[in-house]
Amino acid sequence: MKKLLIIVLIVCICISTSGIVALAELTFGSWDKWDKEFPPWDTKYWIWALKEKMPLEVKLKDNTLLLASHLFFCTDEKCSQRISVLIYSPGNEEIKKYQIPNPKFALVAFPPLPPQGKRLKIIAYEARGNELNFLETWEIVFKNNRHVVLKDTKFKKIFKEWLELQIGMAKKITNKTLDNFLPKLQILNKETFIIGVGVKLSKK
Repeated sequence: MKKLLIIVLIVCICISTSGIVALAELTFGSWDKWDKEFPPWDTKYWIWALKEKMPLEVKLKDNTLLLASHLFFCTDEKCSQRISVLIYSPGNEEIKKYQIPNPKFALVAFPPLPPQGKRLKIIAYEARGNELNFLETWEIVFKNNRHVVLKDTKFKKIFKEWLELQIGMAKKITNKTLDNFLPKLQILNKETFIIGVGVKLSKK
């Protein structure tokens, strides 16, 4: 009986600890609601990840289908730790410097800190009204040039449907074409990485 009670106690402790760890993973910087909604734009911990400091046009042939904004969200003003953030917007939006136009989706990649180890936690958000709300989360291996979005995610299905609407005429796109619009992981070191579309980090 005592052995049974000890086993039950150990299980309870493990469950409690895993819950604390899960919460700690989602508390990054000044924002602690990563599993509910996207951080507000008026926080001072946003910085642009690319020197252009404006969205990139992502095209299919000559048509701009979407805009991709690459950002970092920092833990402090010195940005000693950062997460990589990719924002998708419709391609027909007017591009203005230092502005994120009408965000539709967001992908957030947390640094590979314990307990993830060599894995990145990814959180996907979808616009509902004027806010980006939590959609789902998954993990990927921290490996250079690998695809960020897993094939069985809700995000990939919803994003594909939205992209086909951007093309118009209910045209279907292949998975190979879809991958050109989805981010890959680019790594310089453990502290510097980006999930990006059409970008490659320089080691200079």
